[in-house]
Amino acid sequence: MTDSGDTGFKKDMISSVIVGSAESPDPVLERVMESEEDGIHENVVVMESFPVQIRLMGARYIIDELNAMERKRMPGFLE
Repeated sequence: MTDSGDTGFKKDMISSVIVGSAESPDPVLERVMESEEDGIHENVVVMESFPVQIRLMGARYIIDELNAMERKRMPGFLE
């Protein structure tokens, strides 16, 4: 991946899998979709599961933000 500007944004991107929330609508998935439209991350893959699992490439700060979001968990669901 090459850096397209002075910010170094592209080279600071990491790959991650984010687990969504067991609610509808899923606030974690909604935040991912918003930030994807803003160009904050790329290569978003939403896997069919419940709760959804979202694979993406993004800046560490957005990955940390998504992981820190409160979410409903399914009983017995392990991460």
